[in-house]
Amino acid sequence: MNSETSYYIDWLNTRYPFDAAGRNREIKKQFLELMNSKGKATLSLVDIGAGTGSNCRYWIDRIPQHQHWKLIEQNPAFIKPCLENLTHFAIEQGYHREHHPAGLTMVAGEKHIHIDLLNVSLFEVGIATDLSQTDAITANAVFDLLTREQFDNFIQTITEHPVIFLATLNYGGMYFTPEHSYDQEFIDLYEQHMRRWQPFGKSMGPACVQLMPEILEKYGLKVHSLESYWQILRTDKEMLNYYMDFMKSALCDMAVSDLEKAKLQDWLTLKEETDQAILNVNHQDILAIPL
Repeated sequence: MNSETSYYIDWLNTRYPFDAAGRNREIKKQFLELMNSKGKATLSLVDIGAGTGSNCRYWIDRIPQHQHWKLIEQNPAFIKPCLENLTHFAIEQGYHREHHPAGLTMVAGEKHIHIDLLNVSLFEVGIATDLSQTDAITANAVFDLLTREQFDNFIQTITEHPVIFLATLNYGGMYFTPEHSYDQEFIDLYEQHMRRWQPFGKSMGPACVQLMPEILEKYGLKVHSLESYWQILRTDKEMLNYYMDFMKSALCDMAVSDLEKAKLQDWLTLKEETDQAILNVNHQDILAIPL
């Protein structure tokens, strides 16, 4: 595993408790009620952009039914760490576990969890899974990376069947407290970097919280969208360092002139030295239900 991959795996593991704490409680309640209303002994779920398995691990013990998960992850370097995380989770939660060629089976009492890890693109979800038998599709912090057209095509695919869709922690913006006069300038520049043109097009970035509901409603889904957020304190050093590293990397790409670079360095130094700095990151949790 190369150092860059290891860095991102550590980042995904570090953010897990912030994701868990930040989820909107009302959206979570509605989703669990929908799962219970299915009246099925075993639910079939697909997680998009599974990474190291965080979303699956979050839901396993919160959903009471037996579960059959298919985890969609395009990056092959994440498959082994994902399986390792799921195995550690099974041990910690007291599940009997058994590995199979595609993933892992977990059993605790009468509850059975079957997990398949699929190293495919999210755009292959209609081929890699049987959507006609799928109860829900979940994703966590994925879709702000897509273009509007990519998300539209993805939703067009999944809405060929009556599948419940839950996308949590979709980036909508950020602010620091206490505020500094440079903050908004560099936040705007960071978000421009998110939306920059890339070979696949222009990512939605923070506009996803407006665009996603529009697209979901276009395909006839009833949409519930509520705020979810992180509050990263100065004492959350590891999480704050990761986020500021991401910002620094992006902003260094965007700051062109010597004056801009000097101003950026002053701002980054100030953030590092401010003991009371808090980073607030706003997201939306989006639940879409077939009518």
